[in-house]
Amino acid sequence: MRHVSWPQLMPLSLRLRAAIAILDTGECFEAFADDAMAALVLGELDRAVTGEMGVLGRTRRSEQEAQLEGPALDAYYARVGAELAKKTGSVAGGSPLAAQLTQSLRQVCASTVCQTCAAGASPVYMCQWTRKSEAEDDRTVAGRGACLQVLSELFTFTKDLAASAYQNACRKCQVIGFELHSGHDERSSELDIAIHGVTTENATAPLRVRVVRLRFCAESVGVEDYLSLPYVLLHECLVHGLCGVNIEAPEAVLSTAFHEGWMDCVASEVLKSALSVAPAGHLVGRHATQFGRQTEQVRNTRFKRNRAGRAKDVLKWILGESAFHTMLRLFDFSVAGAEGETNAASAIQAQAELLRFSLALNHSGLSHETRGKFVRSLQRHYVRGEPAHALAALQQRPQVIDFIDEYRVTMDYSKLVKKLIVIR
Repeated sequence: MRHVSWPQLMPLSLRLRAAIAILDTGECFEAFADDAMAALVLGELDRAVTGEMGVLGRTRRSEQEAQLEGPALDAYYARVGAELAKKTGSVAGGSPLAAQLTQSLRQVCASTVCQTCAAGASPVYMCQWTRKSEAEDDRTVAGRGACLQVLSELFTFTKDLAASAYQNACRKCQVIGFELHSGHDERSSELDIAIHGVTTENATAPLRVRVVRLRFCAESVGVEDYLSLPYVLLHECLVHGLCGVNIEAPEAVLSTAFHEGWMDCVASEVLKSALSVAPAGHLVGRHATQFGRQTEQVRNTRFKRNRAGRAKDVLKWILGESAFHTMLRLFDFSVAGAEGETNAASAIQAQAELLRFSLALNHSGLSHETRGKFVRSLQRHYVRGEPAHALAALQQRPQVIDFIDEYRVTMDYSKLVKKLIVIR
């Protein structure tokens, strides 16, 4: 794992740990905005994290600073803690929630991240963040990186989850590399969060490897951004990381609706299922409910039609999402049978079979053009807003159910795709 560049690593590391501490107070994090004193504490945290010694404008330390300060990250945490204590000393007693929040944040700031990270190393080494120590610091963070342990744990969870989903669907998967990049980008206009995910091909690797990159607006990362990480990471791993065709090919624009709309629905369903059974002792299980709620919030933003004028390709994403839900209804009709009625049991089975179909298709070598035509054909013939209109569309072209019935016997996803493309 490559790491976020210095000095953005400092506020990012502290903000992620602070987000966990806020959630661990046991309150729904939206409640802090309704408590004036608690909201004031969070405001002071924001000012201390980004304003302390102009942290985002700092360069690597001098050798003299390293000797005087000791471990760079621990020193930064301590300075933020001192500033927070000074500004919130009289606020904490204003409400029980503010007091609890202040105590939790002070405990975070008192953490000795560098010392804890180095304790298990042989030989013991703590990052100095000077120009002289740059290479060794890079190796240390890449190898241990307790400062970014939150990101490592969440990525491992999502990478393994994506691989497991593909193993179950088509018995194969590929390696995914991971890099973290930091930047001062504005908040994502597409998702309205302070993190961006992107996956790229790695042409220089001896094996076929995709690289998942995260970019952070380090000065504004908060609880909502932390809670968005499983969704953003799983989208990159499952939708793009294990895609069977070149994701950077010029023709990739032809399959935007399938990947960013249809497969995003698949990723969200896989994540929802995993969160429902995640063990409480795991970081993901600890905040499973909040992760799930934030995933829905981010996806609601992602597929808002009124954003089409501001966010590129939103209408294509919406097209893919609509096609996925239309196909889900068609699978449900197939599972229920000609004389049956759809019900909870058929809906569960239909979703499981459609997810397996989608994963197999995405991992296959079917071209970007074919994927795009498949979604457009479904949209043209079967996507309808009203249930009565959708039923009328199915009555006009009922052969789609025969195609799905055949697929459910043969598991030939390619044949189903090609039949739907040429349907008239």
